Amino acid sequence: MSARLRQFAGSIRMRVRKNIESAGDGTRSFPARKLGTQDDDFMRILVADDNAAVRRGVLDILARDRNYEVCGEAKDGADAIQKAKDLIPDLVLLDVSLPGLNGLEVARHLCQEIPGTAIVILSQHDPGVLLPRAREMGARACVDKSRLGTDLLRTIASLGKIS
Repeated sequence: MSARLRQFAGSIRMRVRKNIESAGDGTRSFPARKLGTQDDDFMRILVADDNAAVRRGVLDILARDRNYEVCGEAKDGADAIQKAKDLIPDLVLLDVSLPGLNGLEVARHLCQEIPGTAIVILSQHDPGVLLPRAREMGARACVDKSRLGTDLLRTIASLGKIS
């Protein structure tokens, strides 16, 4: 049953996401939305993690809620900044340990360059310890990677309507 559900969710995503661009490095991005279109009904999310398996897991979790649309993926800090500038997501999910610029450095850059974009840090470390520093850098929340399945959607929902 869950395989059929994933297949169905995937077909919905593919109908919504046209003009998918593959970067050739295992990441994908989708065109920036045009204001006033049907896409405004979705929260567009950029997922940045150097581990492809973690990115895939996050995509699977986000597919559970049809209000979320992954607009792109990034595998390092510089890639995350560039894709966020190009795609203008509502939310960026950032691995704290990204290669190059780490997730906290990326959060600082994004808050300065795209102030309307919310940021959630993903970490293998205790989010309670990381959260004060992450908030200094502009992140709104932290999620422990070992609890993504139970905490990610709840954390995103707690951010409220992002505009």
